[in-house]
Amino acid sequence: MKLGVLGPLTVADGCTDRTPTAPKQRQLLALLLLNANTTVPVPQLVEELWDSDPPPSAVAAIQTYVKQLRRTLQARHDPVKRSPLITRGRGYLIEVQPGELDLERFRHMVDPLHLVTDPLTVARTYSTALALWRGPVLIDVNTGPLLQTAVARLEAERFEAVVRLFAAQLNLGLHRALIAEISALTCRHPTSEALSAQLMLALYRSDRRADALAEYHRVRRTLRAEMGAAPGPALQRLNTDIIIGSPQLDPPRQIRTMLSPEHLIGFATGRAQLPSDPGVRTPGSPKSVRQLVLREPTGGRSGVPTVWRAGAAD
Repeated sequence: MKLGVLGPLTVADGCTDRTPTAPKQRQLLALLLLNANTTVPVPQLVEELWDSDPPPSAVAAIQTYVKQLRRTLQARHDPVKRSPLITRGRGYLIEVQPGELDLERFRHMVDPLHLVTDPLTVARTYSTALALWRGPVLIDVNTGPLLQTAVARLEAERFEAVVRLFAAQLNLGLHRALIAEISALTCRHPTSEALSAQLMLALYRSDRRADALAEYHRVRRTLRAEMGAAPGPALQRLNTDIIIGSPQLDPPRQIRTMLSPEHLIGFATGRAQLPSDPGVRTPGSPKSVRQLVLREPTGGRSGVPTVWRAGAAD
């Protein structure tokens, strides 16, 4: 069974589509899947399906929806085995096995990456993980208060993954190829200092200093107008470094010769794949370049990741 929430809701049993069609059942299943292997109490299910105005028969209706969902999900099981949708206490739980749910696969790939220092590995893994997204989370499911909160949180996870992917690509010296893609995402997230920092760096490294400084002034105006705030210290320092032409902003020369831009462009939408040629020297291999590190965001509004400058291996 393959279960999908990173886009339209999907329940696939081999080549058979078993996705429920009734709106309430879909909504109930979506909430259970986002809390896979965790008991969701009945009061939370009532709140999600009817918000603050549940009918007197709400609990009975949920029991009916669960019964119908069990029949839908039972198809993948031997008749003597129990359904993955089980009753536990005063709630319900859906048991999901490793690899069945796209959200679980996505997190399984990206969660360990904060420990990885090789930008090529980081870029390849984020590319594969982001390719699991088929559109906005649960785009075809009615959402109540609990799902709305969960969907917003997941979209934030996706955005963070894209930002970290761009950081890895910048560490690979692919600044010219990234400008269009980062620019497009900046238009959708005009107050994101993380994206603005990456766009400024890509422009600067592409010999477009004036455009990089113009991006700083744009985000500064937008932050003031929409949030009553000024750019954070990290973005201000980047602006200053661009003005003075700090050598710390120079692209990683040895890394940028390893791969051509077409190998890495388009990761945010899963359009590209990294080459698997074992002959390509990757950062961290002997006589290559010093490994690059993407620092974890330390909190605050901007969350601007640090891009470390590459140096020659010792």
